Amino acid sequence: MFRATGRTSVVFPVLFVLMAITANVAVAQGGQRFSNASPDIGSARPKVIMSTVLDRSGSMTEDGGALAIQSAVPAFIGLFNNSFDEVALLSFSSNARIDVPIGHNFIAPIDSAVASMQFVGGTFGTGAGSQPILSPTIGAPMSLADLQNNSVVILPGQKVSKVLVYFTDGLMNTVQDNFHCGGKNNNNLTLINYGGYDSGNYVGFFDPTCSPTSSNGCTNESGHESQWGTCNDGCPDGFPYDANGDICKNAQGGLVTTFLSQQTGQQTPFIRADVTVESQYRAIYTANSMRTESPVPTYIYTIGLGDSVSPATQAFLAQLANDPRYPTYIPSQPAGEFFYIPNCPSPTCTAELNAAFQDIASKLLYP
Repeated sequence: MFRATGRTSVVFPVLFVLMAITANVAVAQGGQRFSNASPDIGSARPKVIMSTVLDRSGSMTEDGGALAIQSAVPAFIGLFNNSFDEVALLSFSSNARIDVPIGHNFIAPIDSAVASMQFVGGTFGTGAGSQPILSPTIGAPMSLADLQNNSVVILPGQKVSKVLVYFTDGLMNTVQDNFHCGGKNNNNLTLINYGGYDSGNYVGFFDPTCSPTSSNGCTNESGHESQWGTCNDGCPDGFPYDANGDICKNAQGGLVTTFLSQQTGQQTPFIRADVTVESQYRAIYTANSMRTESPVPTYIYTIGLGDSVSPATQAFLAQLANDPRYPTYIPSQPAGEFFYIPNCPSPTCTAELNAAFQDIASKLLYP
């Protein structure tokens, strides 16, 4: 997301806390629980099938989140068993990608991917919602994670736990859809990510295929990742849909000025607030779908870092996790947990995180 904040890296212990919490949640219908999340496999411990989804938006550099996850995530991933569990790493900014596909021997690849991660762009952190995912490689990241988890073959009678761990420093604000942009003489659809702003009425339009190996780091002259351009006040003059600045036109040759909202079923102008609400709707729909999958549901854990995670955003992330402490909790679905890391750094924050880490890690590693 495009904003400036003043936070720093303090999340190292909380991911261990998250691992310990994850290690003690009920799984599927049989009520089995993790008995040991360390690399030593306990006889009662299910196999962990987990996708970790990381925010790599530009604000992660400004608020210290980048340094935090580059320090904490390798230690977190190292708690799992390289040959028993199966783990994937995904990340998002203005676009999404699968950094490390799910499978065994994940520790070294994830360490390398996190160490080389670039932080720039908006926050395409949502799910595909009520529609099928539009790409199995660059689609909405929550749905990409679900595809990764569900690709693991579960043997008859095998005890498994499916988990999504989702880390962000702010509110998701970007959506992905297909648009007919070639006018009357081109029937091809163009995959576009749009949104990217936290205030005002601006909406950015982004290339979802942007690769971090591009010569310019996949940024334009303004430092915005893969951004073809912006519009304001509902895009009355249309929007650019490629690097040449061509304006998106429908099959009748008219300007495209609206998107189809899954939430309302209506064509909706490209207003920043409406795009953000749509992103949230699709994420909540995806989370509910993941938790009600059969025969093995997914447990979701969300982490919000820093003072830009407003009370409304905290409540939203708690809803994604189905945290029982919040009024949006659905008792019939698996309960996860939301972790808020506020106003960091501070002596109090660090002390509390260290205390939580020591307490839960001791229960986890030395039962």
